[in-house]
Amino acid sequence: MLSRSSVLLRRVFTPRLPPMRCFASVGVSPSVAVGNTSEGLATTILGRIPTVPLIGLSPFPSASSSGQTLLTPEQVESFRRDGYLLLKDLIGPKCKAKLSEWTDEIERWEETKGMWMQYFEAVNGIRTLSRVENFLPYHSELNGMIQRRVAKAISELYGEEAVVFKEKLNFKLPGGAGFLPHQDASAYLTFGQKSPHITAMVCADASTKANGCLEVAAGFHKKGLLPQKKEDNSIEDEVASRLPWEFLETEAGDVFLFDSFVPHRSAQNMSDKKRRLYFITFNPKSEGEIRGRYYDHLREAFPPELERKQGTDLSEAKRNFCGRNFL
Repeated sequence: MLSRSSVLLRRVFTPRLPPMRCFASVGVSPSVAVGNTSEGLATTILGRIPTVPLIGLSPFPSASSSGQTLLTPEQVESFRRDGYLLLKDLIGPKCKAKLSEWTDEIERWEETKGMWMQYFEAVNGIRTLSRVENFLPYHSELNGMIQRRVAKAISELYGEEAVVFKEKLNFKLPGGAGFLPHQDASAYLTFGQKSPHITAMVCADASTKANGCLEVAAGFHKKGLLPQKKEDNSIEDEVASRLPWEFLETEAGDVFLFDSFVPHRSAQNMSDKKRRLYFITFNPKSEGEIRGRYYDHLREAFPPELERKQGTDLSEAKRNFCGRNFL
């Protein structure tokens, strides 16, 4: 008889994915056809789930003192409508050229207590690096790029200064597991912030169907938290199976901005290529600079293996893994 963890692992490694479409963007992500179909879907399976107001997302701010902004009004409107925005040239050619090198450096870092936080998974029985968190203070070039370009774009979406809430680098090496359908917002409620968080997915590598690219459902960020499973905070199967999923295939250097209420998922990396993606999450500065508190909490609730004490209870932290079996 299979254990519950084995069943979860099988569900992640061999996901049953309904048919979906794929889009490719050259600037702003195209609108997903939600129309009558999605409205009917929302009424049928989501019932009276309240719409979450985009608190803090004020109208497009006036130009800076230099007279320049990174986003156009059309791009801001696209984000409001779909809950996400794909940007092809946000970080510029110099940073694009360096991004893979910087990621290689982080991948080679040794496990070190009290600093960056590394997490592993078993791939074909081999302990394999799966995620690194809390790395921006230890990589000045990467941090500089995030502050100069990415934070500025997200500040324009909020209409005020944005600050980093947390950062992670997901490696998803060949054979690496995917994530069950979920919304990030459910993991961020601990700190009582009112505005939706916005995450920038910065692509160190190309992301394809074969290596487990992100899949998203447009427009559903306005529906609040969808029904979730208690054991892992993933979206209930009946709801997830009827969402209008789309593949998000990206190139190295692309930046994808998405609201924390956007439903998303990914499949196992079935290719022989790495799929390394940064996820830098922001909140409005007016709601607190709490990154330090977040990592104090994470280090206590889910310390890296190197820092764990015997008997540490990880059950609560694992509820936010959405089917991933981190070691």
